[in-house]
Amino acid sequence: MIVTDEEDVVGRTHALTAGAGARVAFDAVAGPALTTLLHALAPGGIVVQYGLLSQEPMLFPLDVSARKLTITGYGLDLATDTELRRRAYRFVKDGVAAGAFRPVVADTFPLSAAAEAHAVLERNTHVGKIVLIP
Repeated sequence: MIVTDEEDVVGRTHALTAGAGARVAFDAVAGPALTTLLHALAPGGIVVQYGLLSQEPMLFPLDVSARKLTITGYGLDLATDTELRRRAYRFVKDGVAAGAFRPVVADTFPLSAAAEAHAVLERNTHVGKIVLIP
């Protein structure tokens, strides 16, 4: 894991990949952070843009084309494509069962403290999931 507020994302990514860069990056923020992710990618790498938390403009480095980078959006195909939804469900179910997927839980709250949990979400300072316990 790279803590983007505390670490040099590009340098750390290249260190973790022996200088190659990341094949795929997932971006929920957009804005100036997109430029950083693009610099952290390997040639032919992909950024999956699935959120727009930043309201700032996105800037594209001039070498995006030369490095054959791809920026793609995340759609709602899972909501309308039944077979795709089944395949995604099986993939996640199998990954959880095998221990390959381990969600990061930032905090848990009893259901009676849902308003407090929501306030934590609104601050957007947590890393991981906020879980309500019935």
